[in-house]
Amino acid sequence: PFGPNNIPLNELKSCASSPPLTCVWSQINGPTLNIEDPNVCSPTFLNVQEGTYTVSVRAFDGEFYSLSSETTFVAVGVGKAVPQAHAGSDRVGTIDESVSLDGGLSIAGTSQFDYLWKQVSGMPVPLLDSRTVSPRFIPPAQDTYTFQLQVQNNNGIRSLPDLVDVFVPSTSISSVNQNNDSGANGAGADPIVQGQIFEQQGGGGGGGCFIATATSGASDSFLVERFTSIRDKYLLKFELGRLFVTNYYKYSPAIASDIENNLIIRIFCGLFLYPLAFIFEISLISVLLLMMIGLRRRLF
Repeated sequence: PFGPNNIPLNELKSCASSPPLTCVWSQINGPTLNIEDPNVCSPTFLNVQEGTYTVSVRAFDGEFYSLSSETTFVAVGVGKAVPQAHAGSDRVGTIDESVSLDGGLSIAGTSQFDYLWKQVSGMPVPLLDSRTVSPRFIPPAQDTYTFQLQVQNNNGIRSLPDLVDVFVPSTSISSVNQNNDSGANGAGADPIVQGQIFEQQGGGGGGGCFIATATSGASDSFLVERFTSIRDKYLLKFELGRLFVTNYYKYSPAIASDIENNLIIRIFCGLFLYPLAFIFEISLISVLLLMMIGLRRRLF
């Protein structure tokens, strides 16, 4: 149950030097715990009851204290299910339009349970229906809005938190530009231009192609470079291709998030995308060779 940037107990213990580290443990929330010897780095928690606990620890080397590190754990009885929150996939929103969140994949071992949503970063916004499976909010400006979900069963036991990000660009990347003017204003509203800005700002995993980046694990991989080249050199040259790219920017960030977080899906996507990229590479080389042969015949 250790969160990002937290230090597992065994790692904290192994980094002791001379003089040896000591630790200072304290409880933040949950049913009252009895921490046996709270100044050792591997304490024993006594009087553990069913519930969700958060504790913090600071390391001390005899002169300086470290920053506090928190961890949350859930305790349930033998044979009982642990509630699990699922805040849904990251998504893209539009300024001044309602965005709905989705915790429908959460489980708590009972038919009825509470959804506990709250905003943890981004411009503060009112979150409507925050105790339902699908709360909503209206983003007033460009930002990345992050929300946390916990679910609580009938016994009052809460799950570990799960997070979801909603990226809202300066203008909609999901609406097709209806302005036929080719001036600066038209370019600013172009959903493809906005999608490329979204990429550059790290949205959807960054890189030149969200799904290729999530599959390869790097924004500068062969896969990303090849599909970015296909987009820029071919798809953007005709109307149907631009329509495809527009819809790709609308739906692919959430898909890329699922790929990035699931190894099996990443493997299957790689089995499909890498051969496709190599086929395109070979086809391009073949076309160039044929053009060179034709040019040579004309010259000689």
